[in-house]
Amino acid sequence: MLFQVVHTHNSETCPAQSPEAAKRYAEWWQAMKKIPGVKVLAGTVSPLAHTFYIAVGADDYPTLARALGHL
Repeated sequence: MLFQVVHTHNSETCPAQSPEAAKRYAEWWQAMKKIPGVKVLAGTVSPLAHTFYIAVGADDYPTLARALGHL
């Protein structure tokens, strides 16, 4: 199944505001690409809109939900 994930945050919770948060998101991104049953097809960020767009193929929604974790 194909999914379009859209994550929006505000400037106060932006991962770019904190080196620790940016590191967590980078680690999450790398880990998500290795999860069985999930294939990241494309991803982009709109920094000014504070929005992530991710196209993902996944076996089912529960598998995708586990992969998204804290996002």
